[in-house]
Amino acid sequence: MNSAGRVAVPKLRRADAAEEALRKLIAEGTFSELPGVRFLADALGVGVPTVSEALQRLRDQGWIENRGERRRFVVKREVVARAMAEEDAPAVCGARHLVIFTPRDSGASPHEPFWQLVSQLGELLAPDGWTLRVHAVDYGYDKRNRAPWDAVLSTERPQALIIARGTPWMADWSRGCGVPTFYFGGDTGVLALPVVGYDGAHLMRETLRQLIRLGHRTLALPALARTSAFVKRIRQAAEEVAAETGVKVILHTPAAAPFEPVALRTCLQRLWMRQPPTALILVSWYEYLAAYGFLIGKGLRVPEDVSLVSLVDDAMAPWINPEPARFEHDAHQLAVVLAGWVRKPPAVEPAAPHVMVRGHWLAGASVGPPPGAAGTAKRV
Repeated sequence: MNSAGRVAVPKLRRADAAEEALRKLIAEGTFSELPGVRFLADALGVGVPTVSEALQRLRDQGWIENRGERRRFVVKREVVARAMAEEDAPAVCGARHLVIFTPRDSGASPHEPFWQLVSQLGELLAPDGWTLRVHAVDYGYDKRNRAPWDAVLSTERPQALIIARGTPWMADWSRGCGVPTFYFGGDTGVLALPVVGYDGAHLMRETLRQLIRLGHRTLALPALARTSAFVKRIRQAAEEVAAETGVKVILHTPAAAPFEPVALRTCLQRLWMRQPPTALILVSWYEYLAAYGFLIGKGLRVPEDVSLVSLVDDAMAPWINPEPARFEHDAHQLAVVLAGWVRKPPAVEPAAPHVMVRGHWLAGASVGPPPGAAGTAKRV
C-alpha cells in the first residue's frame, strides 16, 4: 500500500492494451490483412510507435507476417486457430520432456535453419516447463533398425518426439512407441503423421525457373539418403516447370544410400563421365560445400563452368566466394507450429496436418549462364 493507504495497482502499458485489442480483432476474424499502422493507431486511440510495438509482438508470436508487394501484415489463420485451441485446453502442470531425432550421418551445420528451429523451439517451450534434447541416431536407410530409437525412448522417457528428415519405417515404428510424434521434413509413407517442413517442390520449381531463364538445360540434383518419394516429388516439380515454360530440361537425380562425401563424389564422377550438367542443385549445406570442392578439384569454375544452388541457407554462406545462390527459410514460423503441437497434439483423422513454408530465393553469385552457345559444361 502507498502512503495514502491505497493499494498500488500497476498501470497497463499502452502497448499491452493495443496488443490485446488487436489480438481480439484478429481472433474474431475481423482482419485477414491488417490496415496500415496509422489507421490502426487512429482506430485504437494510441500513437504509431505503440501500434508498431504491438504488431511486432504479434509477429514474434507467429500470429501475423509481412507478405506481398506492400509488405502489409497478413494474419496466419492456422497459428491463430491453434492458439485459440490452446487457450481453451486445460493447463498441464509439471515438467515435460521433448526429444528430437536427427540422422547421425546428416552432418548438419549448426547454422542451418534446422538448428535455428531447435533453438527457437526450446525458447518457446521453456516457459511451459518443457526441456529439450537432440539425439543423433542411426536411421537405417536400407533396413528397419528400431533398436537405437527404442533405446533413446526408454532412457529419456519423453512426452513428445520430433523426427527430423524421418523415413516411412520410422513413421511405422512411431505408431507403437506411445509418444506423440511429429515430423520435421522427411517422408511418412502412407501413414498419417503431423509434418512441418520446407516446401521442396516449390524450392525446386523456383530453382528451375531461375536456371532455365539463364539458359540451363542439363541439370543434376544428387539424392543422398533420400527416399524414392522425395525423388519422385522433385522430378514431378521439374515436369511441371517444363510444361509451364515449354522448355525441355534434362534432370539427373543420381542416388546413394549413405550421406557421405565419398558417395557424393561418386555420383558426380559418374555424371561427368556420362553427361556433365551445367548446374548442380544441392539439398543440404554440406552437400553444397562438398560439390564445390569436387568442381574445384576438376579445374571447373563456379559459375563460369558450372552453376551451384543450395536449397537451404546457412549463416556462413555470405563468407563463401562466390556467394551461394540459396533459399532463406522462416524457421520461427515452423517453431511456433511445432510448439503448439507439442503442447497439444493435433488429431490425425481424417487427415494429419501438414505445414510447409516456402523459401525466399537469394540470388547469389554462384549462378550464371551456362558456358558456350550449346549450354554444356566442359569435360575434364
